[in-house]
Amino acid sequence: MKLSGILKHEVPEVWAQVLPYVERGCDAFNDHTITEIMKDCISGHSQLWVLYEGEEIFGVLVTAIYGELCNIELFSGDGIDQMIPHLQTLEKWAKDGGCKRIEVTGRKGWIKKLKEYKVKKITLVKDI
Repeated sequence: MKLSGILKHEVPEVWAQVLPYVERGCDAFNDHTITEIMKDCISGHSQLWVLYEGEEIFGVLVTAIYGELCNIELFSGDGIDQMIPHLQTLEKWAKDGGCKRIEVTGRKGWIKKLKEYKVKKITLVKDI
């Protein structure tokens, strides 16, 4: 498997293939609409990443750079465990681009101790 960034002018060509993963990521938790995500990837504000092997896509990530921070805004795929080792590709890209930190924004659905609280999202941070 390989994780690759999709050039902004190529986003429309792959959008139909990645859309199910983007929809799933938005359904799970995301502050952006599918249309906003697509526009941000086409404009270059966000970077679309695809995990694939051959012609088969296994997942997608969407990142955005804010100064020295790379935020993974959407992380969706079949078998998240398969995707994690490939984050090194994204980490190198972010570091080479001047980032000092990566944050992952998402929801944490397995908290059971605080039943009266609704956890909407967590932020995971890794200094790079």
